[in-house]
Amino acid sequence: MNTDRRSVRLRLRSMAPSVSIPYIKSFQLPEDEELVLIQHECRGRSLDSIAIAMSVSVETVKRRRQAALAKISMTQR
Repeated sequence: MNTDRRSVRLRLRSMAPSVSIPYIKSFQLPEDEELVLIQHECRGRSLDSIAIAMSVSVETVKRRRQAALAKISMTQR
């Protein structure tokens, strides 16, 4: 995995949800990418449960999560 994305993941997981959720929202990501990051990184839900709740495939959830992490890591350079 890309080290920039990994550092973003670690930073999000180390924050409390009350801090990390506004942090994610500050990047003005597309709604679906934002939802996936909040549910997985902040609330600890599995990709499977997120996919079921969104009525999409697990691969779609993975792609949206990767895209969101890439956008956040790009803005922090």
